[in-house]
Amino acid sequence: MSKAVLCLLMAVVFIPAGVWTLRTAFTLTEGPHVFVMLVFSGSLMILIGLAGLGGLYFRWRPPAPPEEDSGPIPAEDKEEE
Repeated sequence: MSKAVLCLLMAVVFIPAGVWTLRTAFTLTEGPHVFVMLVFSGSLMILIGLAGLGGLYFRWRPPAPPEEDSGPIPAEDKEEE
């Protein structure tokens, strides 16, 4: 349960902070290095938030059913038959 709370916290905190940072980057009139720093940090924050959403999705998704068939027959075994 604590992992789900952490993933939810990541999504709720980092996605809005990253969007705010990106919007701020495009409104600044200072040097280009400040713009680049804010764009990269905002993008990283959004990616961390999306990782939290992915963690929630894969945590609550039902597992795939096990397959009874082991897959296709390899080409070497087909020739013998």
